[in-house]
Amino acid sequence: MVSNFATQIKRGSQWLSLWCVGLILLGISCTPQEGSAPTSLARPEPFHLSELIRKGDARRQASTGLILTGLDFDQNGRPDRAAAQYQLAIELDPSNPLAYLAFARHFCDNSNPLQSLSYLDKLENLQPIHELPHGVRAHVAGIRGWALLEDGNLERAIPYLRQARSLAPSTWADARLSPEELR
Repeated sequence: MVSNFATQIKRGSQWLSLWCVGLILLGISCTPQEGSAPTSLARPEPFHLSELIRKGDARRQASTGLILTGLDFDQNGRPDRAAAQYQLAIELDPSNPLAYLAFARHFCDNSNPLQSLSYLDKLENLQPIHELPHGVRAHVAGIRGWALLEDGNLERAIPYLRQARSLAPSTWADARLSPEELR
């Protein structure tokens, strides 16, 4: 009974932290930055992996297909099956940075934020962040912030979550990335 109560308190404090971060990000996004472009001109379109299914060679396309299947499994509450799909995607095409992105999102969503950070590092080792599309940059920053937040490091999480919110405000408004938002 006591451990159940402690678990409920821990979950409540995690949700309170996320709620506070959301409020902070909302306040930041509503405050114009000096010298910044109007927000209607500065916001890129959301990034979705399904747009890339026909890009690249056959290996890359097959790897992307596995990622999309993994996202479907995550969406339907089958994290073990999702993880297997992401692993296969990486084995098939170890140079596909989007496989590492999806796996990082998966680990963060499934209570393993530190593992998530290692996959983001692998992604950035494959392709420098400045070479990635804005939408991918938003997700990398957001997942990094989300992982740090889950790990209890609010101070380090906030700048990443701010960046994600500025690049993809509708996707990162809640400081999380659902499988459907990435799909």
